[in-house]
Amino acid sequence: MTRSVYVRRRPRVTDAWLDRLLPASCVSCGSRLDDAGRGLELCRRCRGRLVAWPTTVCPGCGEPGPRDTGALCAELCARCRARPLPWSRLICGWRYQEPMDAVVKALKFGRQDYLASYWGDALAYRVVGAALPSFDAVVPIPLHWRRRMSRGYNQAALLAEPLARACDAPLRSLLARPRATTQRSLLPAAARQPLGEAFRARQRSPTTVALVDDVMTSGATLASAARALRHAGAREVVAVTLARTPDTPLAADVVYDCK
Repeated sequence: MTRSVYVRRRPRVTDAWLDRLLPASCVSCGSRLDDAGRGLELCRRCRGRLVAWPTTVCPGCGEPGPRDTGALCAELCARCRARPLPWSRLICGWRYQEPMDAVVKALKFGRQDYLASYWGDALAYRVVGAALPSFDAVVPIPLHWRRRMSRGYNQAALLAEPLARACDAPLRSLLARPRATTQRSLLPAAARQPLGEAFRARQRSPTTVALVDDVMTSGATLASAARALRHAGAREVVAVTLARTPDTPLAADVVYDCK
């Protein structure tokens, strides 16, 4: 059963003043927001079009099995059993399609960083509802310093903050991104080259880590970061993303070389 989106509400006085000064509009269709849409920045119609990523999926690749039994899958599918994965569990929040794509673009490119607080709460609600071990740390995917300076913030770190609070785990910047890479979401699938090892660990990793990013496409970015944490000592990495592109299989380099 799909859980409803949890929204942290602003005080009504704040809403009233904002309505007068800056009437809010939906980031997807542009229509005026109703009271429940503030924070998520989606009107009632667009909120109704959100599609949550199913929970009855393979814990490795996150894809539904051939038969959806309605129960949480505990075993890997045949494809994931055939290759070692760098993460022990993959949790995705929503399908990256309208209107979720507009939310992510507003967060990443529209300087609407406040969206991360509300959607981070909603994502944390889904993660806490899953049967997961307690985390020793919550780690966001880092940006290269040039992109961090141009954007002004790291959206993955902002999304990770509510999860760290909900799980009572420290938010730690354990990873560095020493080289800039082309933003993979802007490339067609055929043009995406293997990412390699784009991340390095700044220090030893704790045992159980939640690794957080905004969008997953082929999983190459998450895999590179998870491998760095595993090589730094993490025994269990749970990959968490706000959204995931549908109908995109895992890349060939989403594997874990334990050497």
